[in-house]
Amino acid sequence: MVKEIKKTTVSEIEELLVSKENLFFVDFSGLDANALVKFRKNIRSRGGVYKVFKNRLFKIAARNRSYPEEITDFTTDITGYVFSPEDPTGIAKFLESWSKENKTFQIKGGVYQNKVLKKEDVISLANIPSKEELVAKLLFVLNSPVIRFVNVLKANQRDLVLVLKGINDKK
Repeated sequence: MVKEIKKTTVSEIEELLVSKENLFFVDFSGLDANALVKFRKNIRSRGGVYKVFKNRLFKIAARNRSYPEEITDFTTDITGYVFSPEDPTGIAKFLESWSKENKTFQIKGGVYQNKVLKKEDVISLANIPSKEELVAKLLFVLNSPVIRFVNVLKANQRDLVLVLKGINDKK
């Protein structure tokens, strides 16, 4: 019975490793139950999944899915696993702000596109604009010349109207 539960847990971890491209390791020791519930809700709202597994079972699943061996450094002591969708910047930003608010909560590291990230790398990832922000900036840059061109074309008409209005005000 116990072996079946462990096998089920390992397969669940493997499924999460396949379905979510990115992974963050956190130390949640010192957080109370209410804080953890709030944490889970925030992760879920960003498309992520927060789970706690036995480190040994996680290592087995990671080995089965050919994850880098360096992640074993993060799976010591108390470890929470945050699985993230394709754009991990939103979750990385949240993890950084959460660690600032809760001094006992710490980011251990992560895996982004099969590359191991240290704590400093996760914080650097948090400082990168999200995909939506980058798309908005790109659209602004692409639309800017068109908007300026239209304003230049309207300038002569606007200036003529202002001159005529000024003449009308004088009379």
